[in-house]
Amino acid sequence: MHYFLGRSYQLRVYSSRRNDLIINKNNKSQSRDDKRVLYLGVHALSNPESALYQWYRQQATRVFSARYDYWLKQAQEKLIIDWELSLNVVIKRLKSRWGSYSTRGRINLNLELIRYPQRCLDMIICHELCHVRELRHNKRFFNFLTKLYPDWQEQSQLLSRLSMKY
Repeated sequence: MHYFLGRSYQLRVYSSRRNDLIINKNNKSQSRDDKRVLYLGVHALSNPESALYQWYRQQATRVFSARYDYWLKQAQEKLIIDWELSLNVVIKRLKSRWGSYSTRGRINLNLELIRYPQRCLDMIICHELCHVRELRHNKRFFNFLTKLYPDWQEQSQLLSRLSMKY
């Protein structure tokens, strides 16, 4: 099974002249047992892991950017961030964390988050945005996080539970 935004998909091979991976957009297929399928083009078979990684990266770039823009606006409206920010968001594989913030204005997000429900990604983005105001994990930081994303603790627990499954 492969996961995308918290939903499981089976990987199926199809004939193609391109190196591509597509998702069954309507979540329906010919048989009842494969409702959610990722289709891998036959030319991608020479390196299916690379094709899957590339597809995840493309999806993460699109999804993470949209969610970051949304949460940055929310942070500004809730006065957690009271100035225009020019942060550099980087998507990469991180070994031991879901995200990080640098005082140089860089937010790193773990590519693996694309496999988890969107609300887990949202919580991590909010967490990193709160570091703009408070670097340490102290009471002030968690007050900012609670103001921006009130159910962050629930999503943090969900992310921990799912990380054992995915």
